[in-house]
Amino acid sequence: NELAANVETKPELITRAEKIPFEVIKKEKPNLPAGQEKIITPGVEGERTHYISVLTENGKQTETVLDSQVTKEPVTQVVEIGAPITHKGDESGLAPAAEAKPRLDIQEEDIPFTTVTRENPQLPLGQTQVIVTGVNGRRTIFYSVSTTADGKEERTLVNSAVSQEAVAQVVEVGTAVEKAEQTAPTTAKADEKQLPATGSQDSAGLVAAGLMATLAAYGLTKRKED
Repeated sequence: NELAANVETKPELITRAEKIPFEVIKKEKPNLPAGQEKIITPGVEGERTHYISVLTENGKQTETVLDSQVTKEPVTQVVEIGAPITHKGDESGLAPAAEAKPRLDIQEEDIPFTTVTRENPQLPLGQTQVIVTGVNGRRTIFYSVSTTADGKEERTLVNSAVSQEAVAQVVEVGTAVEKAEQTAPTTAKADEKQLPATGSQDSAGLVAAGLMATLAAYGLTKRKED
């Protein structure tokens, strides 16, 4: 008995499988008779394995779950069901054709950038330089697309939004003009000669003397006639 008491009891590892039930998805089928079901994809159960440690002491077992793993994934069962009759006169029991719903069509287009030109007096005349490079923007357009009875598609604009703003391009144009050396023309001034004041006085004296001589001669002539 003492020897048996000294023997250490080791736990035993066992595995236990557990089934995982599959899910069932049902969807209406307009062309299927009302109330009728049709399995499209059969369901398959999965399996989960548990790893258990079993310890036996004094004839009593104690189980401890060490780990659990899904060893087989379940397969979902897909079932189609005939849509209920909603129209009178449907003697064949077929559901009416489902109404086609419009779909959303999203498109994008570029927004061209604008160019801004400004003068730069520090830049040589006629020369240009790009200060800011232009970048196109983006506009997102939302259309509603529906199919008519004759199979044609109709597009209706629902909304449009600018998803990226355009960046304007800035260009500078030179206006500076190189100044040529200018030489001031030299003008020769003619020397102006002024007559002396005495010349005018001499002329006046000569005129007076001539007048006196004329009067004197006139007096002499008059006397001779007398």
